[in-house]
Amino acid sequence: MNQGSLRAALQRLLVWRAVRPGSALLPVLTDTLEQAGLAMRVPTAIGPGLTLTRRARQWLEISPAVTSETVVANTLYLQDAVPALTAAGYRDLRPGRGIFLVTTGPGGAPCPVLGRFTSGGYSGRRVREHVERLEPDLLSGRARLVVVHPDPTRLSYRHPRLQLLHVPPRWPS
Repeated sequence: MNQGSLRAALQRLLVWRAVRPGSALLPVLTDTLEQAGLAMRVPTAIGPGLTLTRRARQWLEISPAVTSETVVANTLYLQDAVPALTAAGYRDLRPGRGIFLVTTGPGGAPCPVLGRFTSGGYSGRRVREHVERLEPDLLSGRARLVVVHPDPTRLSYRHPRLQLLHVPPRWPS
């Protein structure tokens, strides 16, 4: 294993924040990163996730703060939602700024995606805040705000540029 591919895998893991063990999102086997002490397992309610160790973060010369269990769980939940997003016509899921992941929507426009497993998903108030902040961008193109939610019956907020996708959590076996 050369240093370049190892660094590329760590940088991708940094961008994604976490992946499931065995994930194909990284250009290096996750077992290799774990055995080298560069990735560690973080237990969550929906199964373990891998995130960078302090040693890996030092090697990349970034803050030594380790990713929290909550961030790992929500990241895994969004990654698990990829089949539902694909079935709804969204593709090319990739990390975005902050809490968003960005995907190409059915109309070809980039669409922000929100998804949270913890606390029972996003509240209607938080979704409304995101819609209001993004509304100029949503209305100027064919974009939609996609909210992946474990229980969409809890969300009463509706907007013409909002699409709710029900994605049950993938529990560990």
